[in-house]
Amino acid sequence: MTALEEDVSGYQLSPQQQALYRRHGGADRVSRRIRTDGTISVDDVAGRLSAMVAAHEALRTRYVDVAGLSVPVQVVDEPDGVTIEPLPGGGAVVRAGAVSVEHSSTSGGTELVVDLPRLSTDPASWDLLAGTLTGVPVAPGEVLQYADVAVWLQEQLVDAAPVATTTRSHLPFVMADDSVSHVSSTIPATTLRRVQEVAEELAVDEAAVVFAAWESVYVRYTRTEEHHAVVVTDGRSAPGLGNVVGPLERPVPLSFELGQETPFTEAVKAAHAALTDAKAAEYEFDPAEVAQRATSFAFRYRENGLADSPDVLADLHLDCLSGPEGLLVAVAAKGANAEDLGSLIEAFGHLLADAVTEPARQIGVLLLVAQPEQEPEPVSRLETALQGILARADEQPDAPAVVCGAAVVTYRELVDRAAALAGVLREHGVRPGALVPVMAETAVETVVAMVGTWLAEAAFVPLDPDWPQARRDTVVRDVAAPVIVQHDLAILDVDPRPEPMTRRGVAYVIYTSGTSGTSKGVVIGHEQLAHYVAASSEVFRIGSDTRSVAMSTLAADLAYTAIFPVLAKGGRVHLIDSDVATDPAALAERLRRHPADLMKLVPSHLTALLAAADDPAALLPREVLVLGGEFLPPSLADRLQGLAPDLRVYNHYGATETTIGAVCHLVGTARDVRLRSIPVGAGFGGNSVTVVDSAGALLPPWCPGEVMISGPHVGLGYLGGRPGGFDGRRYRLGDLGRLVPGAGVEVLGRLDDQVKLRGHRIGLGEIQGSVRRLNGVVAATVIAREDESGLISHLDAYVVLDADADATTADLEERLRRELPPAWVPSRWRAVEKLPLTSNGKLDRSALTPVEPQRTRSARPTDSVEQRLLVIWEEVVRVGDISRDDDFFDLGANSLDAIKLIARVNRAFGSNLPMASIMRARTVAATADLIRSGKFHDSNLVPLRQGPVTSPVFCFHPGGGTTLCYWDLARTLPAEHQVVGVEAIGLHGKPPHDDFAVMTEDYAAAIAAGGYGPPVLVGWCFGGLVARGTADALRRAGHDVELLVLIDCPAPGFDDNTDDALQEAQLLTESKLASKFAWHFEPELPSMHAEAPSRYELMLKAMQTGGHLPEGTAEDEVKTIFDVYAANSQAWEEYAVGQVDQGVDYPVLLVRAEADGALADTDRTWGWGSLIGPDLRFASVTADHHSIMRPPAVAELASVITQIRNAR
Repeated sequence: MTALEEDVSGYQLSPQQQALYRRHGGADRVSRRIRTDGTISVDDVAGRLSAMVAAHEALRTRYVDVAGLSVPVQVVDEPDGVTIEPLPGGGAVVRAGAVSVEHSSTSGGTELVVDLPRLSTDPASWDLLAGTLTGVPVAPGEVLQYADVAVWLQEQLVDAAPVATTTRSHLPFVMADDSVSHVSSTIPATTLRRVQEVAEELAVDEAAVVFAAWESVYVRYTRTEEHHAVVVTDGRSAPGLGNVVGPLERPVPLSFELGQETPFTEAVKAAHAALTDAKAAEYEFDPAEVAQRATSFAFRYRENGLADSPDVLADLHLDCLSGPEGLLVAVAAKGANAEDLGSLIEAFGHLLADAVTEPARQIGVLLLVAQPEQEPEPVSRLETALQGILARADEQPDAPAVVCGAAVVTYRELVDRAAALAGVLREHGVRPGALVPVMAETAVETVVAMVGTWLAEAAFVPLDPDWPQARRDTVVRDVAAPVIVQHDLAILDVDPRPEPMTRRGVAYVIYTSGTSGTSKGVVIGHEQLAHYVAASSEVFRIGSDTRSVAMSTLAADLAYTAIFPVLAKGGRVHLIDSDVATDPAALAERLRRHPADLMKLVPSHLTALLAAADDPAALLPREVLVLGGEFLPPSLADRLQGLAPDLRVYNHYGATETTIGAVCHLVGTARDVRLRSIPVGAGFGGNSVTVVDSAGALLPPWCPGEVMISGPHVGLGYLGGRPGGFDGRRYRLGDLGRLVPGAGVEVLGRLDDQVKLRGHRIGLGEIQGSVRRLNGVVAATVIAREDESGLISHLDAYVVLDADADATTADLEERLRRELPPAWVPSRWRAVEKLPLTSNGKLDRSALTPVEPQRTRSARPTDSVEQRLLVIWEEVVRVGDISRDDDFFDLGANSLDAIKLIARVNRAFGSNLPMASIMRARTVAATADLIRSGKFHDSNLVPLRQGPVTSPVFCFHPGGGTTLCYWDLARTLPAEHQVVGVEAIGLHGKPPHDDFAVMTEDYAAAIAAGGYGPPVLVGWCFGGLVARGTADALRRAGHDVELLVLIDCPAPGFDDNTDDALQEAQLLTESKLASKFAWHFEPELPSMHAEAPSRYELMLKAMQTGGHLPEGTAEDEVKTIFDVYAANSQAWEEYAVGQVDQGVDYPVLLVRAEADGALADTDRTWGWGSLIGPDLRFASVTADHHSIMRPPAVAELASVITQIRNAR
């Protein structure tokens, strides 16, 4: 690069040169090493170089900066001869124009190192220069000069085609940085010859075969079918450009579509067509724009030339050079390390060699790695779980074995009761090898029943009590059960007695969802369970002092990690029932009284518990936490590290078919940013985990495929020999995964329609089949939806209904609940006219948008209990403006949200509602009934809407004591404000205040104790007087008040006969109180005497009709409200005379309700002007005293308050 010259005459850069300049600058030089077998003298090199430089201006071109130009110009110098400079160690440097050649003699011939500016050359130019210097005859023909060609090239871009911006490479091991790694390898000449033969057979260039192989590798690694790439052409298709020296290469964007099922021959033909199109369109695209926008991968193929380090035009660049020794492949990538690139290039070599052997095969089954010969390792015989339990009963008979609530059984009792049950089973005809269904409730009796079936030489089949009866009946028939072990170990004979199905050596059979759409019984033997017990005991360090907690249903093997290894080693198992397992406070208390060393549960369950807990760390075991059943989000792993740095957390993986789990990974603090989840690690207990393709061939690291587990944990198959993923001691799990160097396997999802929903393995096909079989359904599909952390949160069902059938989605859901377990029933339903299809006739799932939660018409809360519950519900389900009658699960909530809900409800009310309560009380109204019927503590500070505590708004009760009147205002004020209602304590389990000063001091103290920022105090009607008194109390205690808002409230002592109903300070009789009470709450009361015994009954009916109280409210509750109203009125009357201070040191806003056309009062400030002073702000809203607090007038009220507040 030449420095700035003021007076220079030159040529513009070509588009190719401009692209190179943007990436490398103008001073960059490149060199190539040329070796020959023969001897070439220095004089020969000098002569040939001189002739070459004289013939090609590009070899004597300088690049000069010019003021005002963003890129340099090329200046061509006249030929200036050749110089030869001897080197001290031998050899010489020959220089001519911009080229230098270092000449040296070797034992086998001559070596030339040629150096020239990057902007002056490309691979074809290097081949011309190398050929000339080594004596290859120059092809005859006119030589065009590059500076002239540059002008023509620029003219071709007048109508340049636009270049679409593509996404970055989908290769899983590529990180988002610009560091570049280079790796090269040579594919043997034998493979290259076969490539050439296939090319000849298919009538294509050999480049098409290699490009198809590279596309195939990319498809295999990314599992995507549509790709955007860049093909680098030599740019010399126009006549006369073949012998031009200078950069003519053109990057040309193209798209291709390949799938795993595409035959390789078809991929070759598609690649040939793409390369042909790229050659034809090579002058249509601006090289600089292509290099800037196309980011996926680039491909260049050359035959018989100099090796050339690829110029990285994309995230991934493949450069191929064929020659006599084979195919030299050089790969450069951004954001990848050399080890991963080496694995990729090795996979490319394997696939290319395999593809050209039998090119008609699908690309999804072409080999990517060498397949080793694997001999199965011999399986040792270990102590079974039963033998371990019996041995521990002999060694420590009085040690507690199983604890569930208050029930405790020792090892002696466990074995004795199990032996007694075994005798009963034999009396009822249970033979060795029989399958005995056991009702698997969370109780010590269930464990007794499991051990008892073993002692009877039978196997247990757990039945979930929550399953519908129809499903339990199906399992009982399928296993040909002679009897069923019911609750409390009662025996139920099956009638008629079936022909028993027997199989020796079986420990248990568990039914899971099958890929075929029907449940299948997984058969696990004592040998497999023994190996799991041994492996987990070693890894988790289980011994006789281990205390474990089983947190999930005993009908699934998730809990068995905490049961059988612990019992076999003499530890103590605590069974946690669902009410405790889903209640953070109850669970924390249980663990406080009975600390646990080992705990096993699913990540989503733990996430929900931690989110709802006051002390999350109290929910964790002391030593080992085993997470399994679904993928482990990094966010949860990070939180656990923060809560308990010394806790050993394991990501445990496997399937019921591989005996609970066969893979385990100790979660550390280091994170690989390329991973979507925490890896599951490598196999343990003699098991191995690999990733295979659809043909069962091993795959290289990072290439996704099906996870396969091999080893002694693999079960005995499916009951009745049903087909599945079993192949001897190997099992293909149906999970999509990939090998991660140094971390084992990362699970990415499912290959079939099975999903994990809160630890339950659910087959969408089975659910869809059940829906389709319902009367009135023409077609149906079910889609699993994920939450923000990537976990499956719920199922959406889409149904096409028979026009002649009288069926609704609600009917279908109800009928489905009779057939399937609760977790399997879709929580959201939508009826559609037809299911959308793709162009090839497949279901178009992307066209089915998520089903929105079902909503009822908005209904206001009826009391403070419902107010508080509505706020809690909105927080948990993350949906605003819900109704008291909305169904919790129809709003999109799931059982994990229910954990959060019940925990917050219990915390807010001091109640002890079990998790099951939300299943029978699914609305705010129903939950409020449960709260009202129990004993609970209840604060008079009632949340109306959540928000920052630094910006609170407190709304003070009017005479009746409730804050229901502020519900609409709370939802209309800006979202950055937390809104809290201050209710009379007489409505919250305490005697009502009878002293106004004490009332306001108590309210001020409660607000100050909450740690809030300077509050806005709002009061309507009598609430304005309470707000004013509270503001004064806060100031006396040294706390700031941001703003006092008085809504349609006259000042103390103000006498205006225009509205007698608003006069609070008057001698009150009970009949006047009843009249004023009716006016405030707006019930239409009949004429009655105050002493009438039926007045509370009449008030109750009137207030229920007006929506002020819910159905089912007792007369006592009306009396409570009336008593509070009377106490407030009396307290104010006794306080008001001469006890109200004048002047304030905080801002005050008065908002009056004034009807259209009404005459203005003599004093529109209702006496507040003289009481507050000139700083009083005044506003009015067109409304009456009651309607100002309701839509639409309340929106204007909220706007006035917000404007005044923002102005401050």
